[in-house]
Amino acid sequence: MKYLILLMSIAVFFSCAAIKSMRGKSKVEEYRTEKSYSGDTLIYKYYKKNTDILLKEEKLVNGEPVGAWNEYDKSGNIILTRDFSKLVYDLEPPEGVVESPKDEEDCENCEKPSFPGGEDQLFKYLGEEISYPEESKEMNSSGVVYMWFIVRKTGEVEPYSIIRGVDTFIDEETWRLVENMPDWEPAIMNGKPIDTYINLPVRFTLK
Repeated sequence: MKYLILLMSIAVFFSCAAIKSMRGKSKVEEYRTEKSYSGDTLIYKYYKKNTDILLKEEKLVNGEPVGAWNEYDKSGNIILTRDFSKLVYDLEPPEGVVESPKDEEDCENCEKPSFPGGEDQLFKYLGEEISYPEESKEMNSSGVVYMWFIVRKTGEVEPYSIIRGVDTFIDEETWRLVENMPDWEPAIMNGKPIDTYINLPVRFTLK
């Protein structure tokens, strides 16, 4: 089953401003930047111009995002976190878990797992919740992320691994989408719910 997400975006950049993205909301914020190192980790802190109000914090190792990137409100409360430490890359599917059948006809006495409300609601969830990373827009980065995730017999959804990614920012966004999914209807085999895994492709396209 393929899930296709097409996103059309125009990114505008200013040399003295940052595009601050809050899951679908964006505005221009003037800022001042502080740069420091902790071992091999390069840390950027962005403050509201002419103040000590921290807007966001980013960490990089060899140019790649690492750890938790946080954005803050004016009171210092975290309003957005992107945790790159969660990302796992593995070509092998989870051991001891049954692959979800492509169709009920593929097996006897079984039902495949399903998103609440069915496939149309899954498309709606992805379309409403997805946020094209600003960094990926700037790099003109697009493509398909393929990842394994597990639907437990309780219906709980667990991201497992990325089989093939696009860039770290798009990969993290795909991981977030899966991690935040509501519980599914679990697969049923011989009248009992079972754990299954699914290969989910999500396409990110800039036009």
